[in-house]
Amino acid sequence: DTFASVVKGSRQVTFAPFMQRLLPDIWEGQPIEIQNYEYIISKVINGGTILLEQQFLGDTKIDDTSWKIKKRTNVYERYGWFRTSW
Repeated sequence: DTFASVVKGSRQVTFAPFMQRLLPDIWEGQPIEIQNYEYIISKVINGGTILLEQQFLGDTKIDDTSWKIKKRTNVYERYGWFRTSW
């Protein structure tokens, strides 16, 4: 398992072990769910650390396994608007 270390009130999430596939161009702007709260990944610092757009609201844990990163296929879905004709 990959564990997430989260601190209530912080924007930083640290993963162990390091994840080679956690790349900025793929995952920045994508949602991550931790402890039933959804956040947006604002920055991938490296394969072990990300920053959230807002402060973490859940409970502080060093071995959280509840997290899951979600991948949206269309960047416009994030903002809830779509352009149907050009």
